[in-house]
Amino acid sequence: MKLKNLLIMSSILVLVHCARAENIAESIRVWPSPGSIRVVLDLQNTVEYKLLTLSKPDRIVIDIQDIKISKSVVDNIDIKNTMIKKIRVGERGDNSTRLVFELQGPLEPKAFLLKPNEYYGNRLVLDLESREKQSILSLFELDADDALLHGSPRPQAAQEIVVSKGEFVVAIDCGHGGEDPGAIGARGTKEKDVVLAIGKKLRTKINKEPNMRAILTRGGDYYIGLRDRFERARLHHADLFISIHADAFKNKNAHGASVFVLSEKGSTSEAAKWLAEKENRSDLVGGVRLDNKSDILASVLLDLSQTASKKASFDAASTILGSLKNVTKLHKGHVERAGFLVLKAPDVPSLLVETGFISNPSTEKKLRTSSYQDKLASQILIGIKEYYSQHPQHVQKAQMMRHDTTKVYVVKSGDSLLKIAEKFHMSFSELKQLNVLKHNNIIIGQKLKVVKR
Repeated sequence: MKLKNLLIMSSILVLVHCARAENIAESIRVWPSPGSIRVVLDLQNTVEYKLLTLSKPDRIVIDIQDIKISKSVVDNIDIKNTMIKKIRVGERGDNSTRLVFELQGPLEPKAFLLKPNEYYGNRLVLDLESREKQSILSLFELDADDALLHGSPRPQAAQEIVVSKGEFVVAIDCGHGGEDPGAIGARGTKEKDVVLAIGKKLRTKINKEPNMRAILTRGGDYYIGLRDRFERARLHHADLFISIHADAFKNKNAHGASVFVLSEKGSTSEAAKWLAEKENRSDLVGGVRLDNKSDILASVLLDLSQTASKKASFDAASTILGSLKNVTKLHKGHVERAGFLVLKAPDVPSLLVETGFISNPSTEKKLRTSSYQDKLASQILIGIKEYYSQHPQHVQKAQMMRHDTTKVYVVKSGDSLLKIAEKFHMSFSELKQLNVLKHNNIIIGQKLKVVKR
């Protein structure tokens, strides 16, 4: 009996040893972006890890339990133009492997695990962020070659964003990026590359127009969370938010461009539902920490009933859709609605342009060409200009709110929203919109933003 138990224990130890040996870091990737560097380890299984920050000199250390990381994998990591000077790897006596990142300056580390998805298996993500990242986010978008962390140990302080009165600001969101390739065509064309090319062409065209300016939510090949995309639009006081995509559909014969606005109730077609569900999973692919999920929900599940913003979104979407038909067939002859998370910024008119289905071989072939990308950008610009000229009331109202000075008012006994609005020469809906209020009820001591004209 003892011999039998001994054999069983020996078998278990062998199995445990094999399981440990099988967990290998298959590859390690580095994605530099403005304000941060992302390091991604592709794993066969999930792991336990410990994170350390060391100074004099600046280093980040991560100890990963029960994993094998070969020196050749580390030697193949591309760290050019980043604040990482060198990466070292070594095995420790407690069945852990240590990765040491030697830095040019201090960075704040954050690490988290990601579960397998349609593109990747288990991943360990290490984000090395500048201590000035929050101020960096307020700067204009940067192309990959201009990322503030590239060779610069201390990023410059952000300048205050100043928007001229009467200037129409368009935030161009190029979908996906970095770890998230988006849809991939039969010839290997990645959606993230196509939409970035279109977005840059559109930015150039808008910036040549009088009284117009464009910013990109991402200017290079890195991933930005869905919430951060519309937060950047807010930071730049955008009058219009346009998210550009070139998605795939299960039916490879699907073709044509589409324009979407946010739907609270449901999707207008099977394709719209499919695309929205797929795009909303981007954070899981691109890599976003979920420990602040309640904060994210609080941000996006705001009062989505602002009539003015929804009307402006639909009007802009309609003019852009009408313009796109000059260069491509339309998937539907009308603006579609779906629950795209990236469109849930209630105070910025927002729309999403699907330039075509990259899963369609003939569409993929066209989307790969610079000339076709330029034609799409030109037609989107024409639609934007038409919206700008035909609906001045939307633009003027947004700009008036943007340039007025706000202050905080503390609710007193006897106050109501209507009384407060009248006191500060605001409309009732304007006051609710400014404070993103779901209801008309207020309480004594509550702080409200009001416009001081």
